[in-house]
Amino acid sequence: MDELLQLVEKNINSIKSTIERNKKYHKYPFTTNCDHYYSLILLQNRLDNWDVFRK
Repeated sequence: MDELLQLVEKNINSIKSTIERNKKYHKYPFTTNCDHYYSLILLQNRLDNWDVFRK
């Protein structure tokens, strides 16, 4: 059980760091790149799902 929790924590941390890296991808916060925002939304959804699984 502890191994599973560690794996979940690792996935959560990985997704969080990916989200932060993608937020800094553009120098300008108001860009028209829809793909970038869509990928951020998908990453946030994955993070939310892992958080629910962890609880």
